Amino acid sequence: MPEPDLDDLLDRAKYGRVSKGEVEWVAQIIGNPSAHHDLYRLIHIIGRAGNARDHEELVAPFLDSPGDPMLSRIASIVLDEWGLFGKYHDEYLAFCQGVDWDYEEDVRIVALTRAGKYLAQSKSSSLLACLIQTATSSEEDEITRRAALDGLALATGAAIQDLPSVDTSVEFDGSWAAGVLRQADQRYRRECQTNR
Repeated sequence: MPEPDLDDLLDRAKYGRVSKGEVEWVAQIIGNPSAHHDLYRLIHIIGRAGNARDHEELVAPFLDSPGDPMLSRIASIVLDEWGLFGKYHDEYLAFCQGVDWDYEEDVRIVALTRAGKYLAQSKSSSLLACLIQTATSSEEDEITRRAALDGLALATGAAIQDLPSVDTSVEFDGSWAAGVLRQADQRYRRECQTNR
């Protein structure tokens, strides 16, 4: 099979128009990559066109990619989209807390928001505490705090379309943030009491 154009393949993967043969070609390359392949785009393609049952073992090892944090970022997105956040809970928690090799916090920011989506359906007092601590820490930068706050909003029942636009500045001491933090704190206290 001639090597497909990755841009075209990714565009088609977004709309479910990738053949089974093309998916298998991508899976084969991910499983045995060479230096000239763009692993980020390949993992993105398999995330859109593949499935957890057939391709989890190809994507999961990239969660821990200290040499290329963007590979960890796309792997964390794909595994979450496949409904596997809970299976990799400890890895996502570490990303939410911050790992030393994620210099620009690309992985952390994605993990903070994705943790909120997970918490909307599941319980994890450790994730919830991490999001609260991050959102309220004046030592964190504004983008990281905003990702944690968005995650908390999702965890407490907000829909993604109800979050303030990413172009909108959020006042961390404003009424929206205070309401989100109040709800998150109440939930955290309830979960801690039920875990006793």
